[in-house]
Amino acid sequence: MPSKDKKVISAKISENKYEMIETYANTHNLSISALITLCMDGVLSGDIEIEKGELKIGVDPNGYAVCENFDTPFGEKVDRKFDTLRDRGYPERFIESMKEQILNGIDNQISMLPKKFDMRRMKDNDTGC
Repeated sequence: MPSKDKKVISAKISENKYEMIETYANTHNLSISALITLCMDGVLSGDIEIEKGELKIGVDPNGYAVCENFDTPFGEKVDRKFDTLRDRGYPERFIESMKEQILNGIDNQISMLPKKFDMRRMKDNDTGC
């Protein structure tokens, strides 16, 4: 049975990394120790994989594609849409093809935009002038 005594650990990290950790913990209403505990639980359960000092990005055991930024609200909304297709029995290769089509469409839209944003080109800007 694990001991209930609390232990203190220490690690040296850059100020930039500390600020990132602190900001993430604060925005998710967590303490830094709770955030580290959650990350460690993820590593031990296999939900988070580390390979050669980097997070491993790939496909999880259920066949779902793992995306770096799927923890964002937009990513969650998109993933829920694909879960609907999975529930309807669509094959994973069809869903992966649809994901690629969506990403290609975004890339095409971005490539059509000017290289730099220029407010004067906006037709609907409301600058009060």
